[in-house]
Amino acid sequence: LTVNTLKLHAGSLVSLFLLAACGGGGGGGGAGVALLPGVSITQLNSPTIATEAMESADAVQGASQGTGFITGVAVSGGGTSGSNFNLQDFVLDQLANAMTVGNSQGGIGGITVSDSVPCGSGRIDFTITIADSTGTYLSAGDRIGLNFVGCNDAGILMNGGFIMVINAITPFFDPSIPPSAYILDVSVAMNNFSINDGLLDFSANGDMAMAFDINGNAVSLTLSGNGISVTDGVNTETLANYNYSFITDGSTDDFTVSLNGTISSALINGSVSFQTTSAFTGNALLVGGNPTAGSTLFTTDVDSSSAILTAQPDGSTVVIDVDEDGDGIYEIQIVTDWATIGAP
Repeated sequence: LTVNTLKLHAGSLVSLFLLAACGGGGGGGGAGVALLPGVSITQLNSPTIATEAMESADAVQGASQGTGFITGVAVSGGGTSGSNFNLQDFVLDQLANAMTVGNSQGGIGGITVSDSVPCGSGRIDFTITIADSTGTYLSAGDRIGLNFVGCNDAGILMNGGFIMVINAITPFFDPSIPPSAYILDVSVAMNNFSINDGLLDFSANGDMAMAFDINGNAVSLTLSGNGISVTDGVNTETLANYNYSFITDGSTDDFTVSLNGTISSALINGSVSFQTTSAFTGNALLVGGNPTAGSTLFTTDVDSSSAILTAQPDGSTVVIDVDEDGDGIYEIQIVTDWATIGAP
C-alpha cells in the first residue's frame, strides 16, 4: 500500500475510471442489496470469515480504480484484449462537448447533454450534466451517467452502467494533470454493470462514495457506501454499511488501514459484521507490506459468538481468537498467517 498505489487510485478516479465494485455483506442490507442471514462464528468458519473480510479491502481499492481491467483499457487504449475503446477519452470528450454547449448559451449552468454512440456491435447511452459550464474542467455538481448496451469491442462485452456525481473538488484543476495537493469527493451508483472478456467475468450493483485527500506524499482514501454486491466469476459477495480508510505516507511508506461493515458470502454461508478495533499499521516496503499491528472484531446478529483477528509484530503471523459460546471468553486460538488470510 504505497503512496504511488493510492495516487494511482486518485489518478484513475480523476480520469473518471469510476466503475465501482467488490465486497461482502450482512443480514439486512443497504442500497437494496440482498444479504444472507447471519451465521454463528466458530472455530471452523472463522478463518474463512477473516479471509473474506480482509481481502475485501483489496477488492474495494480495485473497485475505486474501476478494476485493473478497465484501467488497462482506458490507459492504453488497447487494453488486455486489444480494445479500441478508451473510457477516459470518451468521458472527457463528452464533458468538453457539454461545456461547449453551455458556453454557447452564455455560460449558464445546469446544461445536460444526452446521446448514444456506437460501441463495437452495441452502443453507449450517456447523459452528462454540467453544473458550471463557465469553467474548463470538472466542478462540484457535475453528473455523468453511462449505460452500455451490448457494447462488444474486440471481445470485451460490457452491459449496464453507472452514474457518477462529483460532490466536491478543491482546487479546480485539469483532471489529466492533478496538482500535488487536492481534495476530491465522488459518489458512484452501479446498475447491473458487467464486463466479460473471456477471462474476466465481473458484475456489480450498488453504491460507493470515494473521498481523496492528497497533500504531497500524504495520501488518504476513504471508500464507503450503503451496499454493493459483486459477482466475480461464480462467487457473489455483498458489503453493507461499509467504510474503508487507507492512509499512507510516501516519505516513509508507512500505512494505516481500517475496515468496517457487514459481509455476506456463500463462502461463509451467511453474513457477519466486522469492525477494526485497532487500525492496521505497517510499512509497504517491509515484511511483504503486511500489517505488523492492528485488530478486527467479527460479530453476528444471530447470537453472541465472535472472533478477533490480530496482526503480529513479525508481519507474517496472524492470531484469531474465537468465542463460540458467546460468554465473552475467547476459548479457542488459531495461529495462521497473512499468506493464508490475505492482508488488507
